[in-house]
Amino acid sequence: MQQLPVPELAQTLDRYLQAVSPLLAADELDATREAVARFADGAGPAAQAELRRFAEVENAAGRSWLSAAWLDSYLRVRDPLPLSTSATLQIRLPAGEPARAQSELDGPSEPGLEWAAEVVHRLARVHLGYLRGQLPPETTPRGEPVCEQQRAVLAGGLRHPLPGLDEIRPGRSGADSREIGVLIDDRYVAVPISDATGRVLPEATLRQLLAQAVDQAQGAPAGFTTLSGLGSEVAAPLLAELLDDAANAALYARLTDAVFVVALGRVTDPHATDDGITDGGGTDEADAEVSWLQRLAFGGANAWAYKPLTYQLGLDRGLVVAHMEHTSPDGGTLKNVVDLAQQLPDEPDQPDEATADRPGSGDAADPPPVAVLSWRESPQLRARLDREAQVVAARARGLRLQVVTVDAPETGHLPYPVSDDAVQQWIFLYAQLATYGRLRSTYESVDMRHMQAGRTECLRPNNAAAAALVRALLDGAATGEQVQAALVAHKDWVRACKTGHGIDRHLLGLRLAAQRLELTPELFTDPAYTALTTDFLSTTSLGGQRQVVRTAFAPTSRGGIGIYYSLVPGGYQFLLSRDEHTEHFAEFVANLHAGAHAVRTLLTTL
Repeated sequence: MQQLPVPELAQTLDRYLQAVSPLLAADELDATREAVARFADGAGPAAQAELRRFAEVENAAGRSWLSAAWLDSYLRVRDPLPLSTSATLQIRLPAGEPARAQSELDGPSEPGLEWAAEVVHRLARVHLGYLRGQLPPETTPRGEPVCEQQRAVLAGGLRHPLPGLDEIRPGRSGADSREIGVLIDDRYVAVPISDATGRVLPEATLRQLLAQAVDQAQGAPAGFTTLSGLGSEVAAPLLAELLDDAANAALYARLTDAVFVVALGRVTDPHATDDGITDGGGTDEADAEVSWLQRLAFGGANAWAYKPLTYQLGLDRGLVVAHMEHTSPDGGTLKNVVDLAQQLPDEPDQPDEATADRPGSGDAADPPPVAVLSWRESPQLRARLDREAQVVAARARGLRLQVVTVDAPETGHLPYPVSDDAVQQWIFLYAQLATYGRLRSTYESVDMRHMQAGRTECLRPNNAAAAALVRALLDGAATGEQVQAALVAHKDWVRACKTGHGIDRHLLGLRLAAQRLELTPELFTDPAYTALTTDFLSTTSLGGQRQVVRTAFAPTSRGGIGIYYSLVPGGYQFLLSRDEHTEHFAEFVANLHAGAHAVRTLLTTL
């Protein structure tokens, strides 16, 4: 397995100047060049040496020099996770177009429960396959092995809120006698998922258990997940108070051990209002899905936000969304889980093939009954939880999603390949410049799981060549030479990031190394560094929509815009997120369409 390298200092400083130059005025760039020169001659070499020393220690322990900083940056987040670092991904299960359930969630005869049992059964076979050590290794499209450390979330466990710094509590390693949590109208039911041999229960049994869960949950108090949506600043002391009660501590242990959580609900909720959730821009079906995604991503009561994965099932439409607590897994790991679940054979009521030949694993005994679990709360604590939830709900109402679909350009006639990733970033840059008249930093996530303990690198796509191309597009004067230059520059940044030679993570490592040495280089207080690392546009993609349809996440800066972009037949689809401080958003959307048209027209005429 490759280890994350420490790039050469001079290389990173040179690329840093390339990355910030389109963001700065001439005098600002001159000042930044001076700050870079002083760092290169002063604190830089000592920080680089310290980072190399630290990397050797971390590599030997199976981590990378980024691991501790990455974990710390997530576990210190005090804000509500759904409104800050979590992601909510609409996924495709079963494979292809989902089956459509016909009626509402109204009892054990609910047709949607048959589909839900199939989805849960497939997911359970993947999760428990990991626990049995039987999942096939994942590889990149280039055939490189992917580090399996992120798969640990398939065992369950959770992030436990504590004052100041949360902690990760891993799930149990065995596959035997495991259970999942099922949320029904914010009531929690523990449901068995495997037998004493570690075999996944048959799909028919899961249908019966889900029906029991729906039936038995009706008499329980709602509000099970309220605490998890409050953020650790508020949640940590309230959870500590809850866990002083022995019954609550036992419940929390079962929640921690749950392999995953499933929430059963409806895409079309007669009790929910759109409340401005979407602004149009897609098909009616896509807008309905995005409205539902909005409620699940930011609306609360649909996930235990500290669990790595909560799968949320829309029984009336056959749609699946996964809430992902982002501390440990990245989207690529969930995409692989979905891919594995899609490929499983359709043998729902046969013994789990992986354990059917074990001694004593013939006819399974009746599974344990489902168990409705509720917190023991004082009226005062419940009132406090509800008050805090109202504060979070008010913040959530400021977040909006919108889906935008544009035509992709025809490029087959060109004598060189054209990257869809680069083209989409040009469209984003065009919309930014056309709307705001100035260029701010864009973050593009690059999957680094082919490295030991790899997470993501940050690609800065607004390079000088891309900026020159887009400004020329706006002036109606773009040329083929500018297109080729921008393609080469984008490919160069992708290659640098994929090989561990991006700049953002290295600069972070240098900054933390300098802190350990009690050095305070001005490079990291220079306005250029703030400009580069404050992401006006935060963008990410997992390619096409075969496994992951779209992903919702909050903008990473006040007034910024989040963009999940994906390939659809003949075009590109963007899921945009904004907050109440985002300015000129409608104009930005219009300029996405204008930018797509401008790029398409240019490439067609070359």
